[in-house]
Amino acid sequence: ICNERELAFQYERLNCINKARRRELLRRLRRSTDFMHSNLQRKLSLTEIARAACLSEYHYLRLFRQVFQMTPMSYLRAQRVQRAIALLHSSSTEIQEIAAQVGFTRLSLWRNVRRAIGEGPLKMRQRAGDCGSREQ
Repeated sequence: ICNERELAFQYERLNCINKARRRELLRRLRRSTDFMHSNLQRKLSLTEIARAACLSEYHYLRLFRQVFQMTPMSYLRAQRVQRAIALLHSSSTEIQEIAAQVGFTRLSLWRNVRRAIGEGPLKMRQRAGDCGSREQ
């Protein structure tokens, strides 16, 4: 239900007159977000992402901001951070490897995770480990 509401909001954010055109643009934007999710580990440019949506860079950027209320690069960074946090919680993989898996350098992983949750990856893992040992 939540996804249906969000889709309705996204649909209404597009200022196109023609409903069929609106639907098509939203489908293209979703294709670009799928492309971003599939390529988190790679360095992506706006040109590549816009090409995945079959739109010009300018048109894509304007539509993306209109629908998602952020730039594609901000969206990509947020997705990378979410994936990194999930990997840090669920695996014992080295932090350097996790950074590579989500397309960050080690330093940018630290910076972005700290910005998102208020602490670095190592401290977050230690805290999660403490909580896990108390539950057992």
